[in-house]
Amino acid sequence: MAHGAKTYIACRSKEKAEAAMEKLKTKTGKSDIHFLQLDLSSFESIRKAAEELKEKESKLDVLFNNA
Repeated sequence: MAHGAKTYIACRSKEKAEAAMEKLKTKTGKSDIHFLQLDLSSFESIRKAAEELKEKESKLDVLFNNA
């Protein structure tokens, strides 16, 4: 989240994502953190999330996968 990076948290549960986003905001002091609805068990959800991200961003610099 350094250098003014915009951060997206992709998650099935909006509530869990919002809790994680609040923790990040508190720890980093950054506010440019956004939720992206994503259920990896659904191809429709994956396509929708990819399209939403493409509409908002022109590139993706780093991807972290928490498995």
